[in-house]
Amino acid sequence: MTDELDVLALSEEVDQDSKSGVLSKVLLSHGNTLYGVDTRYPGCIIRTTPDGENVKGRWKNGMFVADINLSLSSN
Repeated sequence: MTDELDVLALSEEVDQDSKSGVLSKVLLSHGNTLYGVDTRYPGCIIRTTPDGENVKGRWKNGMFVADINLSLSSN
């Protein structure tokens, strides 16, 4: 017999970790680059690298193209 996965409980845990910022911190600590939206810059994407650098940009031809290096701390 195999253990069953409680998908609802898992999704609630992921939601809580996402809202608290824990999920982003864990992903960045494992070397992942994250992309997301920032309401301060409508239509733009913010790329956050594991070293904490935040860059505003856009997708162009399937690639991220930086507009400005924001040098913001991660929130």
